[in-house]
Amino acid sequence: MTRADTYDTPWKDILGAYFQEFKPPRESAKKTAKNLLSLGILTEEQIAQVAELSVEEVRHLKNEAEDSPGGDDSGD
Repeated sequence: MTRADTYDTPWKDILGAYFQEFKPPRESAKKTAKNLLSLGILTEEQIAQVAELSVEEVRHLKNEAEDSPGGDDSGD
């Protein structure tokens, strides 16, 4: 084991925990995507980037909204 290896693992763990803590919760990301979809001005790719979801997840949310009565299943 090299000296770099000694320092890499703790920093990877610390940084990983730090970034995990500040990632938006999954439900919050989905709600953000639904709100952006309802505006109708961004592409699916742009919404995926902003909400930190995959394009497939955004398409799924879009299809859910289109299939639901009233077009809004936000639960508010």
